[in-house]
Amino acid sequence: MDPVKQYYEANTDELIDALPLADDFRFEGPIMQIDGAAEFKSQLKQMQPMIKSMDFEQQFRSGDEHCAVYTFHANMPIKPVRMAEWFSLHGDKISRIRLVFDATEMRVAMNAEAEA
Repeated sequence: MDPVKQYYEANTDELIDALPLADDFRFEGPIMQIDGAAEFKSQLKQMQPMIKSMDFEQQFRSGDEHCAVYTFHANMPIKPVRMAEWFSLHGDKISRIRLVFDATEMRVAMNAEAEA
């Protein structure tokens, strides 16, 4: 299975555990940066409840690079957010994900949730 497709379909702990991430995996986003597959999978499991849906607008692939542009709908009081996620693949594993979006509203909502 395509590792990026597998990533987007991983909506349970078991599927997240099975994600094909490289040993030297790195995630870079506006809210957090993570080194290591195990730490990323742990964070992804914690983030799953906030994901309501994603409406994909476009996906591009060139060699070992894959980019997805989508609108993210959250289970929190924020407006839908347009995101771009860029994957670097190494063989059949994801070695790096770079997520780009305006995180202003999400940071405020996450801080409010943490304080409640």
